[in-house]
Amino acid sequence: MAEQLSGKGRLHTDVLIPTCNRPTALAATLATLIGQTCREFDLIVADQSDGEPAFHTGETRAIARLLRARGHAVSLLRNLPKRGMAQQRQFLLDQSRAPLVLFLDDDDAPRVLLREEEVDGHVA
Repeated sequence: MAEQLSGKGRLHTDVLIPTCNRPTALAATLATLIGQTCREFDLIVADQSDGEPAFHTGETRAIARLLRARGHAVSLLRNLPKRGMAQQRQFLLDQSRAPLVLFLDDDDAPRVLLREEEVDGHVA
């Protein structure tokens, strides 16, 4: 696979988030992506919630629209039936096309997650 470099010479990163029955936590985690210093990322969320997907809340849809408006691809996917966290993470990896991935849990505390210097360190 050819490395996908941004216009700034950085490797592109897919942020992968598994979720299940935690819409508030998911919205809070997604909100942390808005202020990232590294802009070369896309988002893939895989949901195994019972009933309505966790990403169907107004807050999560608004954050997804904002991320898309800023140029990030956002994929909000269902992954059913439930087969455990290992399968959920493999499902997310199978969806990714980026040379770098960052797994986040749906309840990660707000913080800066992607720093340009960390991504730059992966470019040979």
